[in-house]
Amino acid sequence: MSRQSVIIPGTGKELVLETDPATGRTAGRIDGRAVMSPLGAHEEEREFNVGSVRYLLRRLPGGDFDVDIAPPDLAAGGVTWTSPLAAPPQPEAPRKKTGLAIGGFTTGLILLLVSVVARKGMRAIGASSWGTPLEITRFTCEEIETKKPYPEFEAVIDVTNRSSRPLTLTGHLTYIGMGRAEVIDYQGKVEPSPLAPDQTGRLRIRAYTPDSQQFGNGQCKLKAFRDEAGKIVEYREAGAK
Repeated sequence: MSRQSVIIPGTGKELVLETDPATGRTAGRIDGRAVMSPLGAHEEEREFNVGSVRYLLRRLPGGDFDVDIAPPDLAAGGVTWTSPLAAPPQPEAPRKKTGLAIGGFTTGLILLLVSVVARKGMRAIGASSWGTPLEITRFTCEEIETKKPYPEFEAVIDVTNRSSRPLTLTGHLTYIGMGRAEVIDYQGKVEPSPLAPDQTGRLRIRAYTPDSQQFGNGQCKLKAFRDEAGKIVEYREAGAK
C-alpha cells in the first residue's frame, strides 16, 4: 500500500491518499475519515467536499496528485459558492459624475455664502438701495434776531435714515458771510438719537452770527454728517438723482 498526502487549499488540512498496488485504486481520507469514493486505476480526477466547499483531486503525470477548488457546475444553476481563497471584492472606482455633482454643490454653497456676506457688508456700512444712507427732506436757514450787536440765525434740517441700521448723527454747518468768508463747524446732534432705519430726524442749530459778517438768506451751507465714530456719512437731497 503506497501513501502520500496533499494539502487542501484554504483549510490547512491534509488529504491522505492510499493506493492499493494490486488494484491501482486510490482512497482519500481526512483525519482518518473517507471523503470520496476510491479513484480507479484508469481515472484521472475525483471531486469531494470539505464543509461547503467542493474540491477536485487530479492525477498528475508520474503518479503524483494535486488538489484544487472544483469549478462551478454551470448546468446546476451557475456559481453559488465562494472560494475561501477568493480575493475580496474591490470597491468600485468613484464615478466622475458624482465628483462633478459634489463639486457643483460646493461651488454653489461658496457663492451663496459670498452673497450673504456681501449683503451683510452693505448693511454694515449703512448703504441704502440707491447707495446713500441719508436723505435730506428739508433745509432752512433764517435770521431770527436782528438786534445788534448779536444777531442770531437758526438752521433746521430734516434728515431720513435710508440705511438698514440705527445711526447716531452729528450735523456740521458752515456760515457764509460777506466776501464769501466762512466760519466752519457749527454743529449739532440729530434727534432722535439713534435714528432708526426709515425714520426722519431733525438737526436744529441756533447760533450767533459772527460780528464781522452780514447774514443773508441761503448763506448756511451743510458740510457733513458724522456718525458716533466720527466717520462721514453720505447724504443726498430728496428727489436728487
